[in-house]
Amino acid sequence: MSLTSRDLSIDNAQYLNELLIALTVPSISLTVLVLLAFAFTAWHPKSLPCLNRVSFRLLVYALIANLLFGSVWLSDWSPELLPSSEAGCTAVAFLNNIALLFSAAMFFSMALNLQLVLVHGVNGQMMEKYYLIGAALLTSVCSITTLAAGHFGYYEQDNGCWFKGSSPDEQLSWVVGAQAFWVLAMAVGEVIMFVILVGFMCRHQRRNAQILSNVSNASHRSAPILQYRPIILRIGLYPLLSCVLNFSATILDLYLAKHPENTALIKRLDVMDIYIYALRPFFYTCLAATDPSFMRGLQALRKGPSNQSTGTQTSIGGGTTTTSTTATAPRTRRSTVSSGTSSSRHKHFSVGTQALVRIDLERVVGVEGGVARPERVSDESGHASGEMVEVRPEGGQDVDAEGVEVQE
Repeated sequence: MSLTSRDLSIDNAQYLNELLIALTVPSISLTVLVLLAFAFTAWHPKSLPCLNRVSFRLLVYALIANLLFGSVWLSDWSPELLPSSEAGCTAVAFLNNIALLFSAAMFFSMALNLQLVLVHGVNGQMMEKYYLIGAALLTSVCSITTLAAGHFGYYEQDNGCWFKGSSPDEQLSWVVGAQAFWVLAMAVGEVIMFVILVGFMCRHQRRNAQILSNVSNASHRSAPILQYRPIILRIGLYPLLSCVLNFSATILDLYLAKHPENTALIKRLDVMDIYIYALRPFFYTCLAATDPSFMRGLQALRKGPSNQSTGTQTSIGGGTTTTSTTATAPRTRRSTVSSGTSSSRHKHFSVGTQALVRIDLERVVGVEGGVARPERVSDESGHASGEMVEVRPEGGQDVDAEGVEVQE
């Protein structure tokens, strides 16, 4: 990633600097505003439960890394802030690499968290610390190793603060090992996990359609891809954006490192590369501003206290449940289990007193860590109990597996 343009004319270089500063400053400002809005929403007790999500916290960490990336980028482009010493240029390149890798690792962790929680039934809150530890280790090893080897600093052929080497081939090897390979691998991983998750939801919905075939209105249910379209689009935006930005910028970085010659094509590619990195924080921040958890938090602030219950249907982990919600308390899952001695026990999921659907009890009863899990509810005699069973995830928060399981 070249941080300054190659041998452009003085007028063109000045125009390019002014244009990129005009793009970077709004990106930084928007990121700060969105983070402040997140902080206010999380501070208010009404909206705090809506934001208490693993993926939302990972998103906040990614935005902070993007904020650091944009600030370092601005300091390298602004003539007043441009480091004049070799040590300053080394620090700029070092922080730039840290921010870029950590941001990419956080977005990859968001996709990995959805995969583990929804498909494999892993507790997302338990895994959160491992996401952070893994991202910190990857970022530190790649950046500190390069710094210790003396390959951050001013690169004459590129006329900027980035990776440096005695030759283009040496620089290219460090670009690949310390940045490009990992950024591309995480972008590919996001796309693969998104495709697997979409396939899981479609298969899961087909199973639910078979279970609900006896319900009177089951024939009027939308096709799986249509019913889950809002969720699929929401999940797919981050991998799609990561794929576009990371693939295009990394490929340009590798090509520019391999071809240091000063030609018209190289100049145009260099400018395109700079624009992609300058707009990176802006695109991610715009996407984060429409995050479903944040939107639900704003709705909770607008609605205020209310005792009126509403129902939302949830389809997770092989069964269908119905959620009874209020604006003043976290949502819980309530179920009544039909009593009797029949070996084919069934479960009623209801909102209030109205039974909505009967499904096989042994398919889905409980929720653990945000994902439905198989469980048998019975009394000591082995017969199905008729008691009300309240299923609540760890920590008392409502379960939507980071905005995915609950369709509102």
